[in-house]
Amino acid sequence: MTKADWIARGVEALGPLCTAVGLSAELDVEAPDGVSLWSGSYAAVAFWPTSETQFTAEAGRAEAWFADYLFGEERRRNARVVDGYLLLAFDRPVTEAIQSAVRTVELSTQICRKHAVWPEEDGIWRRLDAVTVLGLPDGVTSASGEPTWPVLDAEAAALWSRIQKSGPKRAAEAEDRRL
Repeated sequence: MTKADWIARGVEALGPLCTAVGLSAELDVEAPDGVSLWSGSYAAVAFWPTSETQFTAEAGRAEAWFADYLFGEERRRNARVVDGYLLLAFDRPVTEAIQSAVRTVELSTQICRKHAVWPEEDGIWRRLDAVTVLGLPDGVTSASGEPTWPVLDAEAAALWSRIQKSGPKRAAEAEDRRL
């Protein structure tokens, strides 16, 4: 399988998971070749292809680039925090020789959450399930239909009327004097 093929399959596996949690594919002209990006109002995911021989150098480069991206997004959003997930992608399961280095990078708390991901022998990218933002369950709400206002008794209705008429601070002060 060519590099372009396994990258495309990784992106193909990741896309629906990102979409399910409200992240959209984003074209960043400054992203390095092969890097794919998804973002939403609360988070961003970067899929960064790497190899065992280049892992340590690529992890540092990826983290620096993603830090700049996240900082730019936070500035663009007026300092609203963007939760970052950097997926360092391999074309196959990592060998024992670099497992320690992979674990060290994954445990680093600098900049963002980092995960090493790869397809298993059957081609399925099972490690994507460990990415916190992608592992969120489908949303389920207990309420159905339109929300309704609660029914207020006479005392609560009077208090609500005072809040609407004079504001919460004055209504609270008046309530304190009343009690």
